[in-house]
Amino acid sequence: MAASDYLYPRFPLGGSEIPVKNTTGSGTAIAFAACVKIDSTNVVSGTQPQIGVVACTAVTDFPFGLMIEKVADAAFGRCQIAGIAEGLGVAAGVSAGALVGASGSVAGCVVAATTSDPALGQALTAGVSALDPVLIRIAPYGYAK
Repeated sequence: MAASDYLYPRFPLGGSEIPVKNTTGSGTAIAFAACVKIDSTNVVSGTQPQIGVVACTAVTDFPFGLMIEKVADAAFGRCQIAGIAEGLGVAAGVSAGALVGASGSVAGCVVAATTSDPALGQALTAGVSALDPVLIRIAPYGYAK
């Protein structure tokens, strides 16, 4: 990368940053850039005005988006669900151009998606080491291959 090249961490689309609530429990924060899914046991209601999310922990999890800030347990934060955002790769590596989905080994991280697992989007940069930042073009509603 030349000195004049810049790697911008995010390109949100209008309306793609939404408020969510970390409903993980046990005092567990959700990290910046974590891949999250909707918590089906903590949906929007009269007592919970925002969507409940938890970090993805299995390759079969259907990703909802990427957190754009660290959020303490039971606190509210922002999640990006469309556009280009920064995710975290795992040690196995992610190739630029590959479809990526939730990691089954590192909570909140992304891996190259298999043909049978849901994908979050497409990697625009490569990540070769654990927790390398990876720019991801988020598919607005995710997709399974």
